[in-house]
Amino acid sequence: MSRVRNLGIKDVCGLMALLFLVILTWPSAFGQGLKMTLINPPGSKPGYTVASGVNKSLQVVGTYIVATSGYSQGFLYSAGKYTVLKPPSTYHAASASGINDTGTIVGAYLTSNNRYHGFIYSAGTYTSRRGRL
Repeated sequence: MSRVRNLGIKDVCGLMALLFLVILTWPSAFGQGLKMTLINPPGSKPGYTVASGVNKSLQVVGTYIVATSGYSQGFLYSAGKYTVLKPPSTYHAASASGINDTGTIVGAYLTSNNRYHGFIYSAGTYTSRRGRL
């Protein structure tokens, strides 16, 4: 006997939005040989991942909720691999907002003293923008 779970309003709305998107883009996107990729970083809470930027190389950045802690974390998805973006200081939450065509990532993080800092991540190096945003 298979188990079926009850769908909540959030699940139904999400499924309807995905179905609507597929119906609208099917002829143009799939007719050109494009595909959809599920973005699901390891350790993320299911349904709590947001992609916020993509570049011409199809590198994707975004934010997800860590299932074990409930904190937000930035990520980079490139060539089928995930990189967790961890700012260089003690932080409670982080997010990646955008990526340009050279692979430079911008985002923000929240420190333990409740101050937001912007950051630029390029070639493995962080540059923090100190101060409140």
